[in-house]
Amino acid sequence: MSFNQIISDIKQKSFAPVYLLMGEEPYFIDVISDLLEDTVVEEDMKGFNEHIMYGLDSEPDNIIGMAKSYPMMGDRQLVMIKEAQALKGIQNLESYVKQPLESTILVLCHKYKKVDKRSALYKAVSKVGVAFDSEKIRDYQLGAWIKSHAQEIKLQLDDQQANLLADYLGVDLSKVSKALQKLKLIVKDAKLTNEDIQKHIGISKEYNVFEMQLAVLDRDFAKSLKITNYFVNNPKSMHIIPAIGALYNVYTKWIKLYYSKDKSPNASFKMGISKFMLPKYTASLQKYSLKKVVYNIEILKEYDLKAKGLGASGADQEGIFMEMMQKLML
Repeated sequence: MSFNQIISDIKQKSFAPVYLLMGEEPYFIDVISDLLEDTVVEEDMKGFNEHIMYGLDSEPDNIIGMAKSYPMMGDRQLVMIKEAQALKGIQNLESYVKQPLESTILVLCHKYKKVDKRSALYKAVSKVGVAFDSEKIRDYQLGAWIKSHAQEIKLQLDDQQANLLADYLGVDLSKVSKALQKLKLIVKDAKLTNEDIQKHIGISKEYNVFEMQLAVLDRDFAKSLKITNYFVNNPKSMHIIPAIGALYNVYTKWIKLYYSKDKSPNASFKMGISKFMLPKYTASLQKYSLKKVVYNIEILKEYDLKAKGLGASGADQEGIFMEMMQKLML
């Protein structure tokens, strides 16, 4: 079952008797479990019928005993196991899952790792309840996810703004969601402007990692050094190590596009290149040789080590940053 369908069902109070929420991305697990906490048991009955437990401090027999008990003065109870990945003997819950109590909603929050889909527990949950696999959002999917999430909360932004936020905030979805909620509360008419992003998120309109990537793709020597100089003089805005990661992504995507016979938007998206960025990457194929791009990747590796204190010959981070960019753009 999809994330959106699970959320929709919970909001309509159509509950499954058992939820197994597992996977690498904690954000989706948190959203579902928080909504269940808000919805399953009425506020004035939480003291009686809401039981939040933690995997490290729990045992399967105790969980089963709690799940088999009946709610007090209510229609249902919530038994939620947070950090269920730390629960020893979790597979022993299978016996309860096969015959769950209708008045109990059992929730297993199994973060950062998955329950073996071949296991008896997973198969049992799949038959009677919801087994949700929380997949990690990849870098190239983040811009589209931000735009979609913004639409859900009635916040209007374009592809460039979504990609700007993606590059600045990174793949911490909880952080991204909080930033969008903040913007939603502040902006007028729910239509986001670049000035809103600059003022309230702290991203400079001209000097940010997204503009740096564009300058590199354009092989614009003056602009790239201007942006780097801003970073050097405002170190809180961008550190050299995440900048190296952002540039490495640009060059690896360039190589994928270079070798691809299909350079259509659909094919490029699978390479991690958004439709918005595809024209920039396509144009850059005429501005770089494969030899230069491979050489630049080696430069990034060299300066990544220097930034971490290996072979830097006493140079400061700011000097290393500017030196690296000059070599990349030559």
